[in-house]
Amino acid sequence: VLSPRPPSPPLFTCTGSWQKRYFTIVQAGNQHVMQYYKAEADAANEEVLPQGVCELETVNKFELKDGILAFEAFQTNKERNKEWFLKADSEEELEAWAKKIEEFAD
Repeated sequence: VLSPRPPSPPLFTCTGSWQKRYFTIVQAGNQHVMQYYKAEADAANEEVLPQGVCELETVNKFELKDGILAFEAFQTNKERNKEWFLKADSEEELEAWAKKIEEFAD
């Protein structure tokens, strides 16, 4: 008797609740980084430091599925690799972010 092969495990498993954040992509030297803030006003205020910083050239395990963009990248402010999970207000906006992030990923 042949049985179907079990599905391969997902690249990422997302647990927990979602928190709304405001993201920006900036060039820092010869690298592009994605920074996130609690609010858009924080991003516009040079005195407010970002909550987190992700080096886009270190992105790997990139996946866009079921309205969630997931990837792994180096988080500069914590000096570690981190799994990132992003959602957007629309599918179009999420796809635009995915395209921009992929553009800088090695």
